[in-house]
Amino acid sequence: MSRSRNWIIVLLITFVMGSGCTSYQLAVSTHIDPPNFRPSAGIMEASTSTSPNLSERTFYRNGRITGKLVLWNNQPWERTLIEYHDELSLYSVQTMVYHGEKLAVVRKDLFDTSGVGEQPDRKIESWYYHYAKDRANALRQVDTYWPNTSLVKERQLFDASGGLQATAIFEYDPDSSHHRLDDNEEMGALNRMTLFNEEGEIVSDYRETTDVNLQKLYANHSLPFSEIDRRLRLSQDDSRTPVLIMDGGIDISHPDLAHKMWRNPREVSNGKDDDGNGLVDDIYGISDNPRLGHPVQDLRLPRYGLPRLSHGTLVASIAAQGRDDVAIMAASEITTINSSALLSQVQKLINSHGVRYTTMSFIFDRQLLTMGAGAQRPHQLDQLIRNTPHTLHVAAAGNGAPINGKGFNVDRYRQEKGLVPVMLPHDNLLVVGALETDRLEFQNLPTYRLADFSNVGELSVDILAPGSMLCGARMGGGTVCESGTSFAAPYLLNHGVLSVAEANPNLTIHEIKEILMKTAYIPDLDDPFPVRSGGILHPGRAVAAARWMAAHPEQSVQTAVLTVRKAEISPMQGEANTPAYLKALGAFWRLRRIGQTATLHANIKK
Repeated sequence: MSRSRNWIIVLLITFVMGSGCTSYQLAVSTHIDPPNFRPSAGIMEASTSTSPNLSERTFYRNGRITGKLVLWNNQPWERTLIEYHDELSLYSVQTMVYHGEKLAVVRKDLFDTSGVGEQPDRKIESWYYHYAKDRANALRQVDTYWPNTSLVKERQLFDASGGLQATAIFEYDPDSSHHRLDDNEEMGALNRMTLFNEEGEIVSDYRETTDVNLQKLYANHSLPFSEIDRRLRLSQDDSRTPVLIMDGGIDISHPDLAHKMWRNPREVSNGKDDDGNGLVDDIYGISDNPRLGHPVQDLRLPRYGLPRLSHGTLVASIAAQGRDDVAIMAASEITTINSSALLSQVQKLINSHGVRYTTMSFIFDRQLLTMGAGAQRPHQLDQLIRNTPHTLHVAAAGNGAPINGKGFNVDRYRQEKGLVPVMLPHDNLLVVGALETDRLEFQNLPTYRLADFSNVGELSVDILAPGSMLCGARMGGGTVCESGTSFAAPYLLNHGVLSVAEANPNLTIHEIKEILMKTAYIPDLDDPFPVRSGGILHPGRAVAAARWMAAHPEQSVQTAVLTVRKAEISPMQGEANTPAYLKALGAFWRLRRIGQTATLHANIKK
């Protein structure tokens, strides 16, 4: 990208002024690059310096600011150009942000100056370009606002060629004075988002809700009566295994999830602790959201792009996919600034309802969380896992920068304060890295490779599972596909932990974890994957070992696994069932302390 080249952006804006509509074009040059920038006649300049590294230059004309330039170490960091269109009662503020030598973002806000009173300048439209590697890959966003507010009504996203990618319509809670800050902007109590594709078709329509009428929901989706009846009966089945999704909230009204949600039979939505467990209105789980009080998706509109709508919903969907034996509970707002208090409530939820399995698809960085309300989150999470010893917590390894094709080795970070929960030294924690696949097929196990985004570590990450473009429920209906260790964790919970527990309900959580790690497929024992088990989830072998233990309850996990491995007629590529190989495998398990209650991390400071 050449920074010395002048370039022009033309913005076509239609707006309502008085009783009529006016269309016009603004041609704005964004070339104000110093040191070549020279103020034209009549422009005055004022300079300030707030530190040896940071300085700011402000330009004026006729008593009005026309531009600002912020320098970091004498290099451009942020530039602002203000243009006044008095004949139209408008002015525009254009900001350019640089990452190093490259232009990263160009944002423009258009203001109507015809207002009076408390809001004389009203933002009526915003747009921005976001650059990937060069200007040819620029992405554009255009916002329009609800009248007489600073709340975004519509957001359109365009690709590099100018084609419309998506349109989102936003609505806000008119009865709520609650506002939340996101990216230093007050965004309002957003409670609905309707998303359209480039052809104008609705992709998802999500609105916050605190309760769901299942019969009405499924009738609206034109399901057969027999299927509606099946789902209604399933929703009342108290024998299902509760699985807690610790994330950002779940779309409890999604037709693929609504009947799979756990519902507390001893609690009603009345602002009281009906079941006496110290938690108020823990009907579907718990939330730290002061407005909703329920663990549903909390809509937050970022400065750029769309709300990250589907993370918790997709995690829950993957964990419950193809299963009628689980009841999904939720703890939302886990990664927000106030989550320290919430984590102590999660412990009560787990212990009071006998939750045996959770997913943790998030990471706290102890180095970054050293001040303020968030500083206690790593410690609180440590205590939660420690104080729920009969619960198996399945956590994502995290997504890091690729290193030699093997992802970011978090063990190298261990000598510092570390990442949580990945590096916590608990035997009831199972940390999952990601493979470059969306499924496990027995015949293809030797071909699977580590995803380049996945964190690894022989001390910190336990096992690998599919984590590339996994598909499931999307907020507001429909499906979505995403990649990340966030989704490898629920995949392993579903196809590993829950499958083994189903095969042998008498297993402890520690036996389940040991089975999964000792049955992992290791293509090369001399050069295993850089995780503690050295390999990939092998569901068939794990279930076989669990069933063998059900028939021989007096035997150990290692005996069960070796028996199953010996019985394999055709061992997997790179493996063997000979005495020499199994002896070497046993030595590998001892070296990695797999199955030992004495933790591998005992000699490392927490």
